[in-house]
Amino acid sequence: MRKILFILLIFNVLQINAQTNVLQVGKGTLPQNYISYFLPQTEIVVEVNVKRTIQKSGRFANFAKRLLALNNVITSNSEKYELESVNISYNILPDTLKNFAVEINAKTTAYNLHLSPNRIIKGVNVASTSLNAQEGDRKGTPLQASPDTTLLFDYSLLSEDALMATSEARMAEFAARQIFKIRESRMEILSGEGIIEILSGESEKEINVSALQVVLNELDKMEKELVALFEGKSITFTETKTFRIIPKTAMENEVIFRFSQLLGIVEKDDLAGRPITMSVLPQNDNLNLNEQEKKVKKFGIFYNVSSSAQVAIFDGNKTLAENNLLFSQFGTLNFLPAELFNNKNTQVIFTESGDIEFIGAY
Repeated sequence: MRKILFILLIFNVLQINAQTNVLQVGKGTLPQNYISYFLPQTEIVVEVNVKRTIQKSGRFANFAKRLLALNNVITSNSEKYELESVNISYNILPDTLKNFAVEINAKTTAYNLHLSPNRIIKGVNVASTSLNAQEGDRKGTPLQASPDTTLLFDYSLLSEDALMATSEARMAEFAARQIFKIRESRMEILSGEGIIEILSGESEKEINVSALQVVLNELDKMEKELVALFEGKSITFTETKTFRIIPKTAMENEVIFRFSQLLGIVEKDDLAGRPITMSVLPQNDNLNLNEQEKKVKKFGIFYNVSSSAQVAIFDGNKTLAENNLLFSQFGTLNFLPAELFNNKNTQVIFTESGDIEFIGAY
């Protein structure tokens, strides 16, 4: 940093008439020919992973204990949610309040800007191959494929007697008998005569082993579906929701969403859920551009001196996630002297947050 300040001091004392003309877009008349750029700002990306469990009771749940001795039975349809994890990352976006225009002038290299696809300044008079490997916008969270939440029961497996039963209790009894018959059939297959020879591994009998396995798999599937009519079905999967916040000032325990075990993530003004809050505590205060304009009449290339801030997500007194990030909007606005770019060999590279990464001559 001292080296950068020393270089800037040398350029400031040079007696050279500046050719660089930089204006803030929206304030004053722009030159006829110019190139515009934005300074960056940091967007907080909060990724919330929620575990969702859907349960559906079986038709014969009331008979599960008596007919099949099942204790862990789903007796009613329900959904429940659990906060699984919260992650804090960031994205770099153009700051529309810091939009500048550089006049195209052959006597200066200041207009030879290298910009990101969304016109954030990355460098001045620099070959694109020299730019930081982090150049470019961060990709958003990929879209999730919606899980199949349909829980269906297969009544086609019920016997004719069960389907023709005149009461729910009789239907459940016939279904239970089917389950016991399937278990008996499986036991007969596994304990039948010649089973040891079949499993001996002889080449001509390998096909028999494969066929036997197919039969056992089908019996298992049938039993599982029939037991589900008593026991019920459930499915558990993870849903992800992303919140994007661009803080302009410090934040302390501000609600970003609410969470309910019965409803999952709800809007921040929905009192059905408990508040999930976020704090953003920067080290420095933002320096207003207008305040600098009062002190300086001629400007060079504007850039950011960013500031770090501690970002934390809370569930009551519990910290769910925290991260220390660089914020351009919490730092100070500075500028490189106009005289600097009268030297054709001057090159400048900025970091993704807008700070000076390199300044010198090639």
